[in-house]
Amino acid sequence: KLGSISEEGTVVAAAIAKDGSIATSYASEEYQSVLSVYNSRFKKIFQWNCSQERIADIALSSNGKKLAVVAVGTENAEIYTRLLVFNVNSSKPLSDTKYSGTLFLKVVYTSLNKIIAVGDNRTVVVNSRGETVDELVYSEDSIFAVCSDDSGNTVVFYEEFGGAKTGMVRFSSSGKKTCVETLDLIPECVAVDGGKIAVYDGNAITIYSSKGKETDEIETQNYVSSIFFCSGEICGIENGAVIKY
Repeated sequence: KLGSISEEGTVVAAAIAKDGSIATSYASEEYQSVLSVYNSRFKKIFQWNCSQERIADIALSSNGKKLAVVAVGTENAEIYTRLLVFNVNSSKPLSDTKYSGTLFLKVVYTSLNKIIAVGDNRTVVVNSRGETVDELVYSEDSIFAVCSDDSGNTVVFYEEFGGAKTGMVRFSSSGKKTCVETLDLIPECVAVDGGKIAVYDGNAITIYSSKGKETDEIETQNYVSSIFFCSGEICGIENGAVIKY
């Protein structure tokens, strides 16, 4: 055991950086959300008190020096999300962008210092100054799944044609789209690792390249509850057992 952190409320979001920095968010009696960052020695180095919105997700840069936050609120009966970027040496944000009508569910800080925020009707990519690098718009509440790897390569899956097909879009760690594909399947679980994307549809695991081209299909003997990459190889959980395919 290297150490521990104790907060005054239930932690609803957390993140860890490659340098060992840790970020947490919890609700308090005084604030909707309290955001803290600790260094690798478990010393608090940053705190931000948010009185108007609830923090949905947080992400740290690889070196632990910057922090991305998505905070959700309502105004005039409409939902909105603020996407904020902080330097951990200041509680004043480097950027603070408000997206009306969008509920952001996940935020990723990539190894190339881009920020990918995935919401219920759009995905946006920004730099640390809040400037838009790329954007993807889709129908509201159509997200099937989203997954990211340790570098921040992120794949978004959303329904198309009334749910009969699935849109698959991969964003690289540089924030650029590398593929926009329509799949004739409905994903039950997904995984990404570098240039590989894996999708399980209840019958088989299909492997795609970073450009969205199918490279392999693996028939499964039993239902697979989860898939993941380990040392570049695709693995799954069948009947409680880990299977390497």
